[in-house]
Amino acid sequence: MVENLSYEELIDHIVTNKPIPNVVQVPERTHDESQRTQSELKPRPKPWEIQEKMGESLLVNERLQDQPRPPSSIQLPKELQALTRSQSIESISRYYAMEAELDAALDSDNL
Repeated sequence: MVENLSYEELIDHIVTNKPIPNVVQVPERTHDESQRTQSELKPRPKPWEIQEKMGESLLVNERLQDQPRPPSSIQLPKELQALTRSQSIESISRYYAMEAELDAALDSDNL
């Protein structure tokens, strides 16, 4: 049953304690304590706890930056290196093509 009430009709239902259509009445019940389970989620950290952790991590990062780092040993295969280069070149050329189209459109509007 779909019944649309105007604002005045809704106020009338509330004031005269009439049931409001399309509102589900949920019975109030309490569950037995034996049915309760333990929460598995950790509580969210408070803002000051986040700042403390960030301050600690900044100190750790400063210490790590003072130490010399070994060269990166991760090398992509040559096929992947060529693929990433070609994709980046392709995206740059598309960008320049769009920029040229925009410049041409702006120039034609100004004439």
